[in-house]
Formats: sequence, structure tokens, C-alpha cells
Amino acid sequence: MDTLKDRIPDYARDLRLNISSVLTPQGAPGLTEAQLWMIAFASAIACRNAELARMVETDAAPRLSHAQIEAARSAAAIMGMNNVYYRFLHLVEDEEYAKLPARLRMNVIGSPGIPKVDFELVSLAVSAVNGCGKCVTAHERVLRQHEVSREAVQSAVRIASVIHAVAGVLDYDDWRNQHQLGSLRTSYQRPSVVAAAPDRSLVIGPMPATGYTVAGDYYKVPVELAAAGDVPCLPNQFHMAIVYRAMMYFGVSEAAPEIYDEGKAEWKIMRAQMEATQLRRITIAGPLA
Repeated sequence: MDTLKDRIPDYARDLRLNISSVLTPQGAPGLTEAQLWMIAFASAIACRNAELARMVETDAAPRLSHAQIEAARSAAAIMGMNNVYYRFLHLVEDEEYAKLPARLRMNVIGSPGIPKVDFELVSLAVSAVNGCGKCVTAHERVLRQHEVSREAVQSAVRIASVIHAVAGVLDYDDWRNQHQLGSLRTSYQRPSVVAAAPDRSLVIGPMPATGYTVAGDYYKVPVELAAAGDVPCLPNQFHMAIVYRAMMYFGVSEAAPEIYDEGKAEWKIMRAQMEATQLRRITIAGPLA
């Protein structure tokens, strides 16, 4: 991994140290060497950074069989589809969608060409990268049923988390070298590169030739309400959203469908209002460098 570590800049030295650790049997307790390299390779593919995936594949290839390499690719591919679909089912809050047949081919899950536990570990890691809570829960449950230790499950996700962070750093470094410091810094045209800077700001390249609008999803960090006097950061008119959501949880835990239905109906109305008034597009106009 020397080539990859050399590509990680000093501001991300923690990642350089972490990747040296998690990609060893000693740093990934509970996993075999083959398992940790399949997880790393599939996670790199899932991060959509071709350079990173290529470097990880180069180091993984001597340690993996052809079947294991193909299975890692298959896991990244099939989870790329499943994670989107099942995240939708999880977030849409309408159980009727879950009753509809998916009508999506997933044959590789039943016949991955490697032991089921290995494929589940890789699928768990990719699901963590892609942010599908429903898939993470399902794969973790299967692994625990097959007596895979929590330490091994944690090791798989630790590898995925480091690979994901490194991918983001490489994306930003490529933008910086080409569009901020390199030959493209004075190029004015339609932006084609988007990366996140270390301060989490959005950077693009080349510099815009005119005004453009970049739209995307973003998430705010929730604030825990611990004390009786704590006030939600939501605008006052949306405070009842917390109550309606709590009614849904209460209705499920206490088998009270009438409370659940009332909370769900009110929650959907308020959520629509929040989406319409609180979400903003990320707009970038004019040169940034």
C-alpha cells in the first residue's frame, strides 16, 4: 500500500496510519486476510474513485483468488443497486411499497462463488459506505446468525470507513492539484468536478464560465434533547413534528394502531411543509478560485 499511502496528504495523516493498520490481520481482528482485502476492494469500488479502486485492486490481487476478486466486484455492483432501493423502502414510511415485488435480479447473492459469510461481510461493508441502514441491519443479522463475532463485523466496517475517507481526500486532492494549483486553474468552462474540502465546503472545477446551480441532498446533525428545558433547533412551527414522530414509535411499541396512524398522518403533512420551506439548494455562481 506504499503507493496509496504516498498519495494521502499530511493533513490526513491519521488516515494514512489507519489504512496501514486496518489492512492487516492484526488491525482487523476476526477477519482473515482474504476477507479484509475483499472488503477493502469492494469498498473502494463503492466509493467511486477509480484511482483508489485501482490501487487497492493491485494490492489485493496477489492475496485473492479469481473467484474472490469477482465476488468483491459483484458485491459492490449488486449492493449499489440494493442499497438505493432498500434505503428508499426504509425512508419512504409507507409500508405498502415493501409489499410490492422488487422485480430486480439479485441472483449473485444466492450464488456468489465464495462462502456466504465472506459475501455477507463484503456486502455489509459496501452497505455501510452507501448508507443503507436497512441493508446494514439485514447483513449484520445474518452474520451474527452464522456466529460471526461482533469484533469481525466491526473490523469490516472500520475498513469501509477508512477507505471511504481516503476516497474523499483523493477526490479533493485531485481537484486541488488540477483546478486550484495546476494547469486548469485559469480554465473557465462548465464545472465537471465536485469535491468536499477538509472544512466540508463544496469545491468545483473548472472555474465556472457563467452562473450555475448545483443541487444535491445534505443532512444536518441532529441535536440530542436531554434536559427538560432543551429546545429543538427546528423553527417553532415545526416542534410538533417531534411529537408526531414519537406517537408513531409509541403506537408501534404499545400496539396502538390508532395512535400510530394519527401520528403518521400529521407527521407526513409536517414533513412536507419542512421540505418545502427548510431545504435549500446549494448554489455556486461565478469563479471560486
